[in-house]
Amino acid sequence: MIAALLSLTLLGLALGLGLGYAAIRLKVEGNPLVEELEAMLPGSQCGQCGFPGCTGAAMALADGSAPITLCPPGGRPLVEALAAKLGIDADFSGLDDSGPQVAEVQEDLCIGCTKCYKVCPTDAILGAAKQIHAVFREVR
Repeated sequence: MIAALLSLTLLGLALGLGLGYAAIRLKVEGNPLVEELEAMLPGSQCGQCGFPGCTGAAMALADGSAPITLCPPGGRPLVEALAAKLGIDADFSGLDDSGPQVAEVQEDLCIGCTKCYKVCPTDAILGAAKQIHAVFREVR
């Protein structure tokens, strides 16, 4: 039994060291522009832009396959920042900037069904099943 424990420990140690070495040696460097653009985006992962998240949107912006007006939650300030970062002219004709929007839960109608909680793209609703829900109004 001790031989089995010792052999499994040595095998795990050898494989762990091999994987650690491979992770360092075979590391793929990412595009720093994508990381900078992703940091500028709101980070809500809402998918309103047509991409699965802000990382996909940042990659599309970096390779030029998406317009800089792709992010509705970011609005006009984000478009201006992206245009400055990418060094292109901002075309605001495709931008419908309605300003900041805040959701509201009508507490007298809330039955605690959690439907709003499940579909909120920004995770801004606080509550649990069979309890009244509320919306975070401040940005953290």
